[in-house]
Amino acid sequence: ICRDGRKVLLHIALGNKESTAAWRDFMRDLQRRGLPVPTMITSDGAPALIAVIEELYPNSLRQRCLMHKTSNILAKVPQSLEQPVKQAVRAIFNAPNRVTADVLVQDCLDRFAKELPSATACLQDDLEACFSFLRCPPLHRKRIRTTNLIERAFEEQRRRTKTIPRFWDEKSCL
Repeated sequence: ICRDGRKVLLHIALGNKESTAAWRDFMRDLQRRGLPVPTMITSDGAPALIAVIEELYPNSLRQRCLMHKTSNILAKVPQSLEQPVKQAVRAIFNAPNRVTADVLVQDCLDRFAKELPSATACLQDDLEACFSFLRCPPLHRKRIRTTNLIERAFEEQRRRTKTIPRFWDEKSCL
């Protein structure tokens, strides 16, 4: 997402696994083609991708996708508590600033830590990266705090290739 709010697809490549080597090759190809150091990179919680982002772009902000994070937390919550936990997590991630977010995190931990230790541990894991978007202009925050933009592209790809039994070569896949 450019400073003016335009969305631009920078690169697409085939990959057969999400390894550190595969992500490093992907990012280095972007660098070779002239990608300047990004202000922020939003990613899911894939350890290999995070490692490469931190290795190649140590001065870029790293934003953890809040949709993936919320799903990971809720996967550790019984259905009977799903709604109150979801409301608490949404309030945290919709906080207008970091001070408010930190207060809401502490409230959530105080409320649920004893009953839901794995969910609250998941909330605390990589929490700093969940709030990177708050360091950016409010106009951009909604778009940069999730990977929804790329996830929609993946959904469209799955929809279009659902009926295809196989690709004949790399070019046909791309």
